[in-house]
Amino acid sequence: RYRSRRIELNSRPITLIGADLAAASREGFRFTDTSAEDAWFEYDRGAILISEPLASRLGSSAGDFISLPSPSGDQRFRVAGIFRDFASEHGRLFMPWPTYKKSWLDESVSTLALFSSTLTPERLKQQVARLVPEETPLLLTEAEVVYDESMAVFERTFRITNVLRGLSLGVAIIGIFSALMAIQLQRRKEFAVLRALGMTRQQLAALIVKESFLIGVVATLLSLPTGIMMAWVLTEAVQFKAFGWTMPLTLTLAPQVLNISLGLSAAILAALYPAWRASRYDPAPQMRED
Repeated sequence: RYRSRRIELNSRPITLIGADLAAASREGFRFTDTSAEDAWFEYDRGAILISEPLASRLGSSAGDFISLPSPSGDQRFRVAGIFRDFASEHGRLFMPWPTYKKSWLDESVSTLALFSSTLTPERLKQQVARLVPEETPLLLTEAEVVYDESMAVFERTFRITNVLRGLSLGVAIIGIFSALMAIQLQRRKEFAVLRALGMTRQQLAALIVKESFLIGVVATLLSLPTGIMMAWVLTEAVQFKAFGWTMPLTLTLAPQVLNISLGLSAAILAALYPAWRASRYDPAPQMRED
């Protein structure tokens, strides 16, 4: 059960939540500076949990004390742990339900999380509807709906990333294409000599594609450590300075394979037209100039 309210802390708003958390709800918390066992042990004995943005703003860590304004005056609470939270840049604070009722003299409930191992969501809604008066405003939302809406928000947020990835790929193709076209102009005499020595049009085109492929390999190998370093700076520094929270950097194989594939594909695609054009040149005019 949850009771959420806004309070002022150091002249800035934060969200205070009095909560009686079930075991399934506790599994969603990820702590940054202490173990989950120690954090919940302290929480069950009256300590509080604060979000990472609030902790970074206050300069607090597990074991510190925070003074909060309550109807009965300022009260000091021990910090049991700091949890990752991307929902509020101002910060959120979880307090045990008995402590909240005693300090704020409030027994109202904002949200109830219901769990059932036997009832379907629809049957569970029907059971709840029988327990409350008809005139009571009640909004029932399935956990899957909340999850789907949250993921949709993340997808919209990171959609710009996909656009930037496409733009980067386009810039890479144009860059390699321009470089190869410039190389063709500079190496026309060299290609003419190769043709005169017996190289066929297909062999000349294959040579240019292979050279472009090598450019793509070098560029891709340089981009991987550079991209990882930029990701580390983003997760550890930029996001922390901008929002007060950090995101653990996780390296997986699939994105790296995708990056390599895109880089090499861009290099090959950019080389097709220059290779075709170079293979169509008549070597005789170039040889006569020499």
